[in-house]
Amino acid sequence: MNCTTLKTAVLPSNLTSVPANMFYGCKVLEEADIPETVVSIGADAFRNCTALSEISIPSGVTSIGNNAFYGCATPTSLVVPDSVTSLGSGAFGGCKGLVTVTLPKDISTIPSSLFLNCTAITENIIAITPTAYTKT
Repeated sequence: MNCTTLKTAVLPSNLTSVPANMFYGCKVLEEADIPETVVSIGADAFRNCTALSEISIPSGVTSIGNNAFYGCATPTSLVVPDSVTSLGSGAFGGCKGLVTVTLPKDISTIPSSLFLNCTAITENIIAITPTAYTKT
C-alpha cells in the first residue's frame, strides 16, 4: 500500500476482517479506527506502523495473525480482549514501548516471539512460556 502520508484510517463499519498487509509499513499512521464488527486481524496488517499511538482491539476479535502489530513501537499498553482465542507468532513483537500487557484469561497457547524485543514490559504479565520472548 502506498501510504506515505496516511495518518488516520477509519475502516468501514461493516468490515469483518482487517486483511493481511493492509497497512504494512505505513510509518506515519497514527490512528486506526477498527470497527466492532471485525473478528480477525490478518498477518502483518499493521506491521511497522511505527507512529501508531494506540493498539485498540475490538471486543469481538477472535484471531490476530502473525506479526499483525510487529514494530508498532509507540503504544505503552495493550489489552487483548477475552474473545481472542488465536494469537499469531510475533503478533506484538518489536512493540518496544509496551509496558503493560493484559492477555485473555482463557488463552491456551502463547506463540513464539509474541513479545520479541518488547524489553519495556514490566507490569501485568501473566505466567507465560519463555518461548513467547524468543525467536524461532
